[in-house]
Amino acid sequence: MPVMPKTAPHPHAQARWALAAVATGAFCVQLDSFALNLALPAIRDGLHGPATAAAWTVSGYLLAAGSLMPVAGRLGDLYGRRRMPALGLALFGTAATLCALAPSLPLLVAARLLQGAGGALIMPAGPALLTNACPPGHGRRAIGRALGLAGPATVCGPFLGGALAQSVS
Repeated sequence: MPVMPKTAPHPHAQARWALAAVATGAFCVQLDSFALNLALPAIRDGLHGPATAAAWTVSGYLLAAGSLMPVAGRLGDLYGRRRMPALGLALFGTAATLCALAPSLPLLVAARLLQGAGGALIMPAGPALLTNACPPGHGRRAIGRALGLAGPATVCGPFLGGALAQSVS
């Protein structure tokens, strides 16, 4: 039986998949940040903790994400620009589940630190993925589209956070 040569995926299809993946990751990271800020008082009251501990749910996430982003970019260079964002999305989603199930503020802060690490793995690989997946000269436009598609999270996040704070608490 003759061996069929492997065909490369169409470059535009590959670019579309990369754009969808990068935009989804950026949307999730932004949505989470904006939704949490509005729900913070309800979280503090629900877990019966001081305001300073509740503030660490935001600060811890930002600290972890910001400080680990350069490391995450280097890990992407070493171990793969597809592998690191996929690992980041898995970590981000798992940590989000842990956040939802956290019975106390210290455990919530720990879960948010993990979530920040996941966010750090997601964000720096996006531009590199899009630049490599797109035909020459189209990478910048794809990066702009991905960020534009993620932009509505800044509008949806506060509404979602307010709705969750009122209904779920």
